[in-house]
Amino acid sequence: MRFHLRSDLSFNDITKMINAKAGPWAAYYGRFRPSETAYVLFHIDKYLVRWARRKYKHLRRAPRRAWRTLAEIRRTRPGLLAHWRWDMRTRTAAARAG
Repeated sequence: MRFHLRSDLSFNDITKMINAKAGPWAAYYGRFRPSETAYVLFHIDKYLVRWARRKYKHLRRAPRRAWRTLAEIRRTRPGLLAHWRWDMRTRTAAARAG
């Protein structure tokens, strides 16, 4: 899943790629190793920022602005990506309790 190199794809195309692979993966592995799963899922956000910096010229030299843009999208549309729906705090607490 090397989507960070595909600047020809739209954000909707990227979300379809991520949701197809990261959602089921996080649901399965998150039950066994929630903290490690959260660490791996954070890397998806890093690759999203890399993709945005390649696609949009105004973000190319502004990594903080790219992270802020991604955070704004995550805040306004929290269910857009499968790994954003996977909440580290509730998963870890549920794993400890059960």
